[in-house]
Amino acid sequence: MRALITGSSGFVGSYFRRKLIDEGWEVFGVDTIYDGFNHEKFLHVGTDCVDFFNLNNSVFDLVIHLAAFVEGRETIENNQLGIANNIILDIAFFDWIAKTSQPRPVYFSSSAAYPIRLQLFEDHKRLQEDDIDLDDIRSPDLTYGWAKLTGEYLAGIMRSQGRKVYVFRPFSGYGPGQSMNYPFPAIINRVVNKERKFEVWGGSQSRDFVHISDVYATMMKAVESEYSEPLNICTGVRTTFDEFIEIAFGVCNWSPDEIIHRTDKPVGAVNRVGDPENMLKVHQPKVSLQEGIAEMYEVLYAL
Repeated sequence: MRALITGSSGFVGSYFRRKLIDEGWEVFGVDTIYDGFNHEKFLHVGTDCVDFFNLNNSVFDLVIHLAAFVEGRETIENNQLGIANNIILDIAFFDWIAKTSQPRPVYFSSSAAYPIRLQLFEDHKRLQEDDIDLDDIRSPDLTYGWAKLTGEYLAGIMRSQGRKVYVFRPFSGYGPGQSMNYPFPAIINRVVNKERKFEVWGGSQSRDFVHISDVYATMMKAVESEYSEPLNICTGVRTTFDEFIEIAFGVCNWSPDEIIHRTDKPVGAVNRVGDPENMLKVHQPKVSLQEGIAEMYEVLYAL
């Protein structure tokens, strides 16, 4: 079985390629960044995925499109035109899978595609898949959300033409190897460093944290079962950042002298939690937040 991953050197892409290789897949990767990974069954194309799509007409058993311009909340808010380039990547992807008739293409959207009006302090809910209505589009989260929503719209066009596209909406995914530009590893790293004056951006905003292993398992099980509709990847558990750091202090058996809430830093949507009802028909999350924090602590402590 042959799989192609775009964005294969990123946090999610590198985890997926290792899992697929371990499961016996021949994995081909496309990324502008070479991260030093070598494997006899892994061919690193080492180029932009748009160029790859223009030059390669190979057919794969599974194609996972992860390539994207995104690097944490500050980038999303401060480089909105750069983030909008994701639309170019996605247009190239959908054009290529149509041209080459890829049998099982996977498009990773995002929880950022959900209407921001459903993620407020005074008005919020567990986000359900049908809260995105492509016939009645409501404003998502900045240009990153618009890019992902555009990708979902293109996927919908392909499905209306009888083509198969699997669409996933992961919430706040995390795990070892994630960039420090993301809050989960950054916060745990501050615990590892025992920062007595402990900074957290905001604090009252909430997220739905889901371990990367559950992201992968949900995707693979959904594809294998030919789940045809957009699917949340989440836990349904709402955790504020203040709650998150208190859990982290308890798991790691340490606490700072002072907690500093950085209200001058971007915090994003204030209430972003998914409804896992449909996901649970496919996969039951295995890794709890406490287990994920302990794992991240052990990995970062060993560095």
